[in-house]
Amino acid sequence: MRTFHCLMLVIVLCSYDAVAQTIPNGGFESWTSGKPDMWQSTNDFIGTTVAETLDAHGGVRALRGSVTATQFGVLSPYLTGGPTGMGFHVDARPGSLRGWYKLALLGQNQLTILFTLSKSNPHAAVGLGSIQIAGTQSVYKEFAINVLYVSPEVPDTCFLSIALTAPASDSLRAGSTFILDDLSFGPATGVENAKLAHPASFALLQNYPNPFNPTTAVSYQLPAVSDVWLVVYDILGREVTVLVNERQAPGVYRVSFDGAGHSSGTYFCRMNAFPINSGYAGSFSETRKMQLVK
Repeated sequence: MRTFHCLMLVIVLCSYDAVAQTIPNGGFESWTSGKPDMWQSTNDFIGTTVAETLDAHGGVRALRGSVTATQFGVLSPYLTGGPTGMGFHVDARPGSLRGWYKLALLGQNQLTILFTLSKSNPHAAVGLGSIQIAGTQSVYKEFAINVLYVSPEVPDTCFLSIALTAPASDSLRAGSTFILDDLSFGPATGVENAKLAHPASFALLQNYPNPFNPTTAVSYQLPAVSDVWLVVYDILGREVTVLVNERQAPGVYRVSFDGAGHSSGTYFCRMNAFPINSGYAGSFSETRKMQLVK
């Protein structure tokens, strides 16, 4: 009987660890002055690319993001979890991140969702995951991203980013739109549309916020062990700073660029990745334009 009770306790604790953690305002029901509470978005800086919609999967409201043409160029809808965009508290090891979406994307534009579960240090990953979805989806469909854990620790912070992106072979298209609702953590899943946490491809995402003053975050992903070189240049092509120069494991990464000691203007963040795994031929290179406005 004692063995049975211990087994039941283990099952209950494991189930709680997988599903108890919630995402603040993950259903996008709460808004203030046209901005989703507990999230930071492009609406907080420049341009309105995110709005509430009554086309909800659950509850009353959902979030709608659209690529928008502005005086600074084409602007992607971009959100990061937490009221200041620096993540939100967690105290469990969820098995997956899931949610419901609709898409009306142009060209090769794609909905990119990535997250890192960290412990004490934003660069010390405990678990991670990402997904990229393209095409058109006129009725709500569920996505699920199983968490890849790289440490036995319990994380204390989740950095969650959502954006519309484009590969190097295309560009963001004004009018590309997504609707997102009912984000939640849950147990690991084996459903058909579940994605493994390892990224399927190399990618350098647009920095956020952009324009920025004085700091901005740069996120990128690696599908294989790679030597990574991430460098910021000014408009004249002069090297400003080296953000990353090391060998890194597959995963999703986030680093910060501080422009406090630099003048306003256009900067370029360039990523070069050289995969060690022979299954990936050649190298990856991509550049993103950043605007520092003081």
